[in-house]
Amino acid sequence: MKTELITKENTTVAIEIPVNFQAEFLENKYAEVEKEVEAEVLDVTTEDGRKRIKTIAADINKSKLTLDEPIRAHLRIIKAQPKVLEKNARDSKQRFESLRESVLEPLTVAQKFQDDLLIWLNNVPTNCSAPDVTSETLNFYLAEIEKIDQSTIWQELKKKFKVAIENATTTAMVTLERVEQQEKQAAELEVLRKQQAEAEQKENDRLIAEQAAADERNRLEYKASIEKQEIERRAVEAKQREEKAIADAAIEKNKAIEAEAREKQAVIDNKAREEQALIDAKKREELAIEQATEKERIRLEEVAAQEKQDAEDRANNNAHRAKINRSILVAMISLGFTEEEGKRFITVVAKEQLPDIRILY
Repeated sequence: MKTELITKENTTVAIEIPVNFQAEFLENKYAEVEKEVEAEVLDVTTEDGRKRIKTIAADINKSKLTLDEPIRAHLRIIKAQPKVLEKNARDSKQRFESLRESVLEPLTVAQKFQDDLLIWLNNVPTNCSAPDVTSETLNFYLAEIEKIDQSTIWQELKKKFKVAIENATTTAMVTLERVEQQEKQAAELEVLRKQQAEAEQKENDRLIAEQAAADERNRLEYKASIEKQEIERRAVEAKQREEKAIADAAIEKNKAIEAEAREKQAVIDNKAREEQALIDAKKREELAIEQATEKERIRLEEVAAQEKQDAEDRANNNAHRAKINRSILVAMISLGFTEEEGKRFITVVAKEQLPDIRILY
């Protein structure tokens, strides 16, 4: 059987597919295996039945590999072929390109100077339109154009050079006339600007001098005002100190009277506090005995409740672990293990005697 593929160049390529790799052949082989499996009577209730199921499953896997592995090997060969073809095509293309470059190299080297000069000439009109172009630059362009010896130009390039030289010369001369006029106007404007700047500087200096004189007057007036305020402040502070001394003397007298009254009251308060302290100490002792008795009763009740809860938790945990162990044992028996093997495996895992294997209860 052949399969046709369309390449990027719209050519048709036929690919031969072996008979044992074709879909029809593979489907027929599957149908044969499926028919044999359906003919079996599978019984999971007996040991022989379970062993037969495992044997049939192994035979199915063997049939799968018998058909799949040759296809995979064939695919690996096919996948390797494009890399070889790509390398051959790339090497062939490189050989032809290298040969072409070696043939063109003498012409390229010989023509480079004339190509660079032609590019420069063609760029002159563009450079002339630059906003910052100067008459010095334009005169340089015209001088360089004048130096060109057209007798050295190749015959096939003479027409291009003639057009490029005429365009460059005309553009440079027209631009030079305009730029020289602009530079003349700019120079005249610069003279006027300098004159105006000098006049503005003189006026600014005059204003600064006047402002400095005004600032000095203000400084002297402010200094006199500060000195006057300082004299007045000192007079006020002297009067305030005198008044404060009188007030402080009255305060000290009041403090002495208050201190004497506080001492008398302190004697009375100390006696009352001592009597109250005796009463409070007796009450605290009675309360401490009562609280200790209640605390011990509560502790005994909590201990009894905790022991009861611990017993219930152990019973629930044992029941939970037994349920999970039974489900694991059932699953292992369904996978072909004997009941004794399942119980022994569960015991080993539960005791954590196997590394990296745990039962999550």
